[in-house]
Amino acid sequence: MGANGSKVTAQDKAILDMKLQRDKLHQYQKRITLLTDKETAIAKQMLAKGDKDKALLALRRKKYQESLLAKTDAQLAQLQHLTSNVE
Repeated sequence: MGANGSKVTAQDKAILDMKLQRDKLHQYQKRITLLTDKETAIAKQMLAKGDKDKALLALRRKKYQESLLAKTDAQLAQLQHLTSNVE
């Protein structure tokens, strides 16, 4: 590395931070999706056992996870918009 090395600007750092946040949101989405699938399986299992109350509880948890997923989608869209504006 010589004197002609590239320098990291504040804008570059901001873009990197936003992209790191985007990656974290993608990981969070995957985790929520897995939890949603798990709650569906639990609900089916409880219904097959005849435990309707636990099945309904699992479906409520699934619905909550889906609402978190929708919020995450909105955050991700906003973050991508901000990143494109900065670039």
